[in-house]
Amino acid sequence: ENIENVITVPGYIGLKFLPTYHRYPLDGDNYKRALEFANKHKLYMLIHTWGNNDPHNGPRHIKMLCEKYPDITFIMGHSAPGELDGAIEIVKTHDNVMLDICDIHRHNGIIDKMVQEVGADKVIFGTDMPWYDPNYGIGSVLFSRISDEDKYILDQYVMQGGRILWVVNGVQFSKDYLASQGATPIVALDLNIQDMLFNYGVRINHTLVQDLQCLPV
Repeated sequence: ENIENVITVPGYIGLKFLPTYHRYPLDGDNYKRALEFANKHKLYMLIHTWGNNDPHNGPRHIKMLCEKYPDITFIMGHSAPGELDGAIEIVKTHDNVMLDICDIHRHNGIIDKMVQEVGADKVIFGTDMPWYDPNYGIGSVLFSRISDEDKYILDQYVMQGGRILWVVNGVQFSKDYLASQGATPIVALDLNIQDMLFNYGVRINHTLVQDLQCLPV
């Protein structure tokens, strides 16, 4: 009854819906009042979108609502895994829809694809805490094959004083080949972060140290 009062709360910017968890479709009448409220006040709305033809909150639901409520900025939580291409097409054609990297960032090349398709300014950094450590998401961004400018747009965590534990492999080698031959070639990995780390006074050496006393961590 007092939904209008939330606007007076400092820092309040929007709502979050989880239709799959509610077992209720995003375009159902029970969400209508909240959607009208968000549209009236030009709020953000984070929507859990899981893709794979989810009957409650797929890209098709977002497309329908973003056209009906043009003053809401819709954030597609998880960016509809399994239907990412459809989510990308919606973001390309609608200014009030954005992608989100939370959870989907664990797939190799996904962040590269998102940024290349829609631009870094239409991709939101998310962690899905407490299910994922934020460092995981940060690493997914920093190790993605995108430009430094796009990295800056996506994540200013380090520059704002955030702390990161770096566990980085600078080289790649074959354990199987080493076990069978007693030696193995070592290949330097292009991690796409060397230049950034250098600005922090850090350099990754392409060197493998053999330690007979070392135990698995």
